[in-house]
Parts: sequence; C-alpha cells; structure tokens
Amino acid sequence: MADGPPKYVRKTATGWQSEFLDPSYFNAMYTSLAVDGEGLPHVAYYNADWGILEYAYKDGAGWNRRFIDQSLSVGRYASLCLDATERPHIAYYDGTNLDLKYAHVVPELLIIAGTEAGGLYTLSWEPYDGAAEFWVFGAGNNQIFVPGAAPGFDNRLTQLPSTETTWSTPNGLGDPAQNWTYLLMAVNAGGVELARSNRVGEFDYQVVLP
Repeated sequence: MADGPPKYVRKTATGWQSEFLDPSYFNAMYTSLAVDGEGLPHVAYYNADWGILEYAYKDGAGWNRRFIDQSLSVGRYASLCLDATERPHIAYYDGTNLDLKYAHVVPELLIIAGTEAGGLYTLSWEPYDGAAEFWVFGAGNNQIFVPGAAPGFDNRLTQLPSTETTWSTPNGLGDPAQNWTYLLMAVNAGGVELARSNRVGEFDYQVVLP
C-alpha cells in the first residue's frame, strides 16, 4: 500500500533506480507488481483520487496506463498476475457492492475477409500495431479445428511477416466436401498472441445430420 504518485524501483548493476509511472495529480494505493518474461514491469493499483482501478505496463516506448474499472470506489487490495501468454489478471475489491471482482484481458478481434478468384481463396486484413508476425490456421471439416484458447499448432499453415496483409491458398481451392475454414492470429516477437480473427471458409453449405 502506498500514498502518492505511483513509482517503480529496480536494482541495476550500478545501484537502485526509480521512476514514476505517472508523476501527475493522483494518489496510488494498494499497488501490485508483476514482471514479464522480458523483465518489464506491470502494475495494478487503486487511483484514490478517482476511486478507480488502473493498470500500467512498460514497453520500449515507456509507460502505458489503462483504466480497468471506472465504477465508484473500486480497486482496493489489487492483486495482479500474468498468465502463460503474459496477459494480466487482476483481483480487486468493489467498495460500492462490497464484493470481490476479477478483470482480465480478452484478445482483440482481427477482421479478415475471404474471396475466391482465379481458382484461389485469398484472405485479406488490415495491419495490426505491435504484431511481429501473422499466423494463418486452417483445416477442413473432417479435421478437428476448434480454436478455443488457442488453435492447435498442427493446423498452422504459414507464418507471415507483419508487413503482409494478404495470403492465398497455395494449391487452389480445397476439397468442397471438406469446406476449409481459416483463422488469422497476430503475435508479438515472442510468439505471444495479441489478437485473433473471425473464421472464414471457402464454401458455404448446410450440414445435414443423419
């Protein structure tokens, strides 16, 4: 627990170094710290001036702040952890409803379009900030293809640099009986998922159960 602008302190080879997350007007209390695989800090804290929960993380450009819950009197006793994909999870107290709350990051949705032309099926999408690569996944109906928490890597068809915004099936359209389905994922340099797309397919038909 602290009172004053949030401050981060770390020890280096030359001694202790400190820096403000944001030296502005608010008081931070009930801070919780986690460090990611690159040694960069992530902090959850209660903004006592506004009565809200905030989250801050550091990258190569500096500190980034996010308002997580802006309800009245929320964020005390914040407890932060990072999961295996380094997404933050925060437990905290809701002083208005006298209850414990939980917040976590849901991957953003990329929008991809699929078009058929010249015997090929082509996916297209917009650039995504922070992506190092785009991974294309695909499978036919006779294969298991349920993305869930993460698509199975056996269904990853290709890895593309972040400068690419289109991809075409290399061997033309797939078997119409399989109705191939595709999904795109944006990942950072460490292969951690940043965002995933909707699913698109080469063929549309009705499935009739026996």
